[in-house]
Amino acid sequence: MALHPDVQAKMYQNVKDVLGDRLPEYSDFAELHYIQAVFEEILRMYPPGYSIPKWVAEPTEIGGYNIGPQMAMYIDVRSLHMNPKHWDQPLEFRPERFVKGNREKIHSHAFLPFSDGKIIVNKWTYCLGPRSCIGRRFAMVEAVCILTMIVQKYTIVPAKPGITEEELVEAKLALTLTPKNPVNLVFKKRV
Repeated sequence: MALHPDVQAKMYQNVKDVLGDRLPEYSDFAELHYIQAVFEEILRMYPPGYSIPKWVAEPTEIGGYNIGPQMAMYIDVRSLHMNPKHWDQPLEFRPERFVKGNREKIHSHAFLPFSDGKIIVNKWTYCLGPRSCIGRRFAMVEAVCILTMIVQKYTIVPAKPGITEEELVEAKLALTLTPKNPVNLVFKKRV
């Protein structure tokens, strides 16, 4: 977000149109559509849960390989979210992918920020819905609320001018996908 002032301007306009100067309420969630789109694009590019483990229930064959029961398989969420087969210019930060009219074009199996949806491999369907994140709705509402309150009062810029997105948010694998280095930002109060 800090590297995209145009996105912040659209976020601010969405907030002003919906809220004016008041704080967000739960009933505003659906109207803050661009804030939601930004959060979902952040989750697409930097999914906290970068790998979803699944265990094979019955013997199957995938791509010529025999997979036995009780073997672990992992869905590589980050690679799925960066797959050019499903995402036009996947390395670019483009929240417009998730606005109404574009959102419907996203393949239902190409976006798994909360390990929801389903994956079909050969004839086997791996339903992730019942095992998806129980806090999904809460996380979405809270994130949109927090982003809304930040954008209402501040513009965000990198602390180091001229820094690239790769330098600013280089990620490392830990329990979740996390920044490798501190993400140094400046919050400038809106006037």
